Amino acid sequence: MITSSSAASFWAYQRERSASLFCLFSEERVSPQTVTRTAKRLDDAVRAFHRRRIIPSFRALILDGIVIKRKTGAGTLKRSVLVALGIREDGRKEVIDFHLAKSESGPEWRTFLTDLINRGLTSCEVICADGGQGLTSILPEVYPHIPLQRCWAHKIRNILDKVPKKKQAAVKTGLQKTLQRPGQLQKDGPAHGSRNTRRLSRAYRMILMICSPASSSLILISARQ
Repeated sequence: MITSSSAASFWAYQRERSASLFCLFSEERVSPQTVTRTAKRLDDAVRAFHRRRIIPSFRALILDGIVIKRKTGAGTLKRSVLVALGIREDGRKEVIDFHLAKSESGPEWRTFLTDLINRGLTSCEVICADGGQGLTSILPEVYPHIPLQRCWAHKIRNILDKVPKKKQAAVKTGLQKTLQRPGQLQKDGPAHGSRNTRRLSRAYRMILMICSPASSSLILISARQ
């Protein structure tokens, strides 16, 4: 979801692009002028999106990098795209911004996040990210007072990579139950904190017990990543 006044030009481009695609699939000719005009409007819309002022109204900030492939005459090129996704007060997600980068290194993340801060994204309650060293190495510098929550999807994926395939389903079920425990802790209140902590410990030990000793040690390492 994109919410900003500059997005109006983006949606105008979308309407023009839809018209162009209709002509394409209906076997009508699309003039070079239409292609040029559509591309220019897209460039203008994206440029305005990257420069807009950001209103810091997010409870959580999700940071992740993805890799896109682009075919060229010289072959397929891979580029990293750094993405910032916000969770608003009403629980809805919003794409805050994205940045085409050479890699997911610390300097690339620093450049991206510093720009977001300069445009207004100065605070939130929590940051959720994977265990990539590039990002985690610079977060204490750019957002020193915001706690970091390790992404459970990445954590579970890292652990399952170290588990024998026939045991992955049981381990995944145990991890998902563990994931749901913090909500139960909040529901029960502080008086039940120690009891829920013991439940978490038992669930984690059971996960380790169904794996081989070698896999268990690897799981412990993965869980910290």
